Amino acid sequence: MITIKNNFLDEIFINNFIQNIIKESQEYKPIWKSNINWGENIVKGSSLVLAYEINKENLNYIKSKFIELNNKFKDKEIVGHFYIWTKGSHIPMHNDSNYEYGCTIYLNKYWDIDWGGLYIWKEGDKLNIEKPEFNKLIINKGNTKHGTTLLNYNVPEERLTLQIFFK
Repeated sequence: MITIKNNFLDEIFINNFIQNIIKESQEYKPIWKSNINWGENIVKGSSLVLAYEINKENLNYIKSKFIELNNKFKDKEIVGHFYIWTKGSHIPMHNDSNYEYGCTIYLNKYWDIDWGGLYIWKEGDKLNIEKPEFNKLIINKGNTKHGTTLLNYNVPEERLTLQIFFK
């Protein structure tokens, strides 16, 4: 089951969060992981996806927003990463079987559908598509098969997301 909510996080939080990552990156600290160690079934030829582990303070704020949305998140364990999706990156159809909820929050201020990176999921035989839009939350419950389309090689910027998971 897929749930979609617009304007999920406070825009000031998003701006500060991204600025802090930029600042930390400029200090040349080893803060980045990537999809290089993801299983082949989840990479399937994708180009580089960078992942930054969200610190506890920011995760607590994000979790509080989920609890405001629905109290069922209160007693759930949360993990999360900030992802930078580069040209040619994607996620093939899969399910998040290790988690009860898999969530995406889009952070680009503008996204053109011709750039790719669209969220796709299956409900029975029906294929659904959702455009990445700033501060849109997509919650995937019940291991619904989902993925993303390939980011076009001519896209003018990387796609930025928060990937949040609850156990």
